[in-house]
Amino acid sequence: MAEKLTIEKQLLERYDFLKEGDFYPEKHSGQMLIKHNACERIASHEGIKYSEPRFLKVDRDHSVLYCAGTLGEKMEWTIGEADLKSNCFNKYVHSMAEKRCKGRLILKLIGVYGDIYTSEETFVDDFERPTRNAKMASNKQKSLLSKLYDETGEVQMSDEDWENLTMQDASKLIDLLNEQKANQKGE
Repeated sequence: MAEKLTIEKQLLERYDFLKEGDFYPEKHSGQMLIKHNACERIASHEGIKYSEPRFLKVDRDHSVLYCAGTLGEKMEWTIGEADLKSNCFNKYVHSMAEKRCKGRLILKLIGVYGDIYTSEETFVDDFERPTRNAKMASNKQKSLLSKLYDETGEVQMSDEDWENLTMQDASKLIDLLNEQKANQKGE
């Protein structure tokens, strides 16, 4: 019986310009992700065309973008969304919405969306993937984060996320939540 090829291996065979480094598993779920720049190279190779994007919502902290794309006769459309309050830890929400939208379109048009996702589907690229030598968040950082979550009204992380939180990730979250707290005071 022939061995079933993983989606990563199928894409590596289909697009000889891709490298194994263009793929990695999401740190919590293990779901295979493809880097955004690899998707862009696929789009260029395939000749994918995009419609003019339409921003459905544009705020400082929230962006929703609609776009359609074609590959030959095949047409797909999708939404890209980025919101600092729920799914984006990158302060450039409009750029992130665009990347999510284009990445989804590319994967839909080549017929693999759902089997693999772009690295922008979640906030995975905004945080370092833990390594064996990664320093874990200190109790002081965790205590400050817990306080900031309460003050901003944000939903606390899961126990597993707290356990896997690195010092670097904690610092990024502290900065983000402090900025959000300051914005809330200014409203």
